[in-house]
Amino acid sequence: MGAWGTGCFENDDAMDWIWDLDDADDTTLLKDIFSGCIESKDYLEAPDGSIVIAAAGVVAALNGEPDEELPDGVTAYVEKIDTEPSADLKALATKAVKKVSGDSELKELWEEAGTLDEWLKAIAGLQKRLQ
Repeated sequence: MGAWGTGCFENDDAMDWIWDLDDADDTTLLKDIFSGCIESKDYLEAPDGSIVIAAAGVVAALNGEPDEELPDGVTAYVEKIDTEPSADLKALATKAVKKVSGDSELKELWEEAGTLDEWLKAIAGLQKRLQ
């Protein structure tokens, strides 16, 4: 059984993606994830939505507003980058998170599980930490 929780890093797709941070030396990976989400005309599948949320969680951590418990890979990345996110990066993250929470398979899965309100509350908290 896979991991499934409302936090940015509480699912298998997000945790698998964190490995990509090992090779990242700047925020380009994050920008590419957000831009790809925003620019895509395709329906956003759950794994991609989970990665957007995780990437936004990384931006929140860079912004000095991390989740209560960060995975080791995220902590290492934040320490390696050691810079606050630009206003543009925070805006991209916010826009991408809005898209995921508006129309995506991930949102539908939370709705089917009967816990959409709980997830949307977590998303609202994430968006606040991105400001």
